Amino acid sequence: DQARFGATLRRLAASGAASAEVNTHPGEPGETALERFGWGFRWGDELAMLTAPATRELIAALGYRLGSFADLAGAR
Repeated sequence: DQARFGATLRRLAASGAASAEVNTHPGEPGETALERFGWGFRWGDELAMLTAPATRELIAALGYRLGSFADLAGAR
């Protein structure tokens, strides 16, 4: 959820981490294909958090930027 993700990003920033890899599993709310997974994951909630303007704003405010694994090659 937004609060937990934000707290994690803040801890990373406070630790001085220059980069972070975040693995996610977003999905459309009510997607019937996801019913085969029985663990009750909140796919739609994760998608909403990842696409929320507040998430992007927090990432930028903490000095991070979105990118791909290829972008990390220059971070060494």
